[in-house]
Amino acid sequence: MSLGPALRNAVRGINRRRGATLLALAGVVVSAALFALVMAATVGQQAYLRERMAAVTPHVTVTAERLEPLVPRRLVELEDGVVELVVNTPPTDRHEIKPRVEVATRARRSSDLVNGVAPFVLLKGVLRNGPRVHAVEIRGIDPVNERGVGVRRSDRQRGAFAMLKGNPDATIVGVGLAQRLGIAAGRDVTLITSSGVIRRLGVIGVVRSDVDAVDDGRVYVNIELAQSLRGMARNAATGLALTLSDPQQAGRAAISVERATGYRTATWEQTGRETLGGYAARQIAAWVVAGLAMLVAAFGLANALTSTVLASRERAPRAEPAAVTMRPSDVVVEGAIVGLAGGAIGGAIGLGIAYWIARSGIEGLSLVDDFVRFDRYPMLLDASVVLTTVALSALVALAAAIAPARRAARPIASPVAPMPGQGERQTP
Repeated sequence: MSLGPALRNAVRGINRRRGATLLALAGVVVSAALFALVMAATVGQQAYLRERMAAVTPHVTVTAERLEPLVPRRLVELEDGVVELVVNTPPTDRHEIKPRVEVATRARRSSDLVNGVAPFVLLKGVLRNGPRVHAVEIRGIDPVNERGVGVRRSDRQRGAFAMLKGNPDATIVGVGLAQRLGIAAGRDVTLITSSGVIRRLGVIGVVRSDVDAVDDGRVYVNIELAQSLRGMARNAATGLALTLSDPQQAGRAAISVERATGYRTATWEQTGRETLGGYAARQIAAWVVAGLAMLVAAFGLANALTSTVLASRERAPRAEPAAVTMRPSDVVVEGAIVGLAGGAIGGAIGLGIAYWIARSGIEGLSLVDDFVRFDRYPMLLDASVVLTTVALSALVALAAAIAPARRAARPIASPVAPMPGQGERQTP
């Protein structure tokens, strides 16, 4: 049968069975709305998470691990030993990039993707403000070079970092850490390193990156102070931070940097693998819930279509065994109509809820709130949400119509004719 007659028969069938059709449609609408909301939330928050990670994490980090360890050069062989010389090799218990200026120059020239290179020195410690203490990561930065690397940061942050230049007794703290310890700009705090060095520093700025790992546990100091606290030479660093013109090409740039410098690198995706993996697990859980809702709606639609087919077959005239009131094409078209309508209505509802959540800032609905701090909920507010929901609902509806259509295709069994003498009243 062509599509036109099948469409007319499906519409007539829907009109005759409005109650059952509305129930099936309601199930599809609810599942489609949930799917659209989950899609808007997960895709939107994943994009926001990656954006924030790329903003506060170096696109490529040059580590202090060499690709090929330096081999000592044998200079003189003696009877009782060998005199050897190793060039620019730090002690075995230290990991440093040295000389950092030369390595940074090679890294900058390694790829046209590299926009900026900034050295940094990392060490662990504790920040104390009166009776309050908190473990912190101390990051020593070069304020001059950090401006080139920090172009993705806010103007306020760049201005605060610039104040560290020539100021070895100053520090900048994250906003979460400042709230925990009751710190404000202009106050003095005590910094204690893991090696036991104690230093009194003045807070010259409080910055916010919207990333909990940074805002709640990092302090910034001048790189010269960090080198002093760590006992490092002035021409050494624990790493180099690189920014790229295209963060999505970090893998290609990292290979070029490794070849040019001889040091191992890590992209921002590799650095945040644990965070991205944790979010992916939550994302899968959300999609499973949406999938189960779709499955329940499919069962409801299949049950409604099966009941319709059975009712139509019971009405088939017994005198015409081959007659079938509802054909398979009618069943498939009716299921497609319910799926398309339910997907469109549910997708619009889900997108509307996502828009309301994004604008109202309801708490407790974020999948990344343990990593990213934000004042709005990032949602994918795009027509693609509705279009995807409609397409998926139609596919689910067509899958649900397969079994009822196959039942409708079965021929109706011929009525059994009575045997001679059966049903006749015998006379004595």
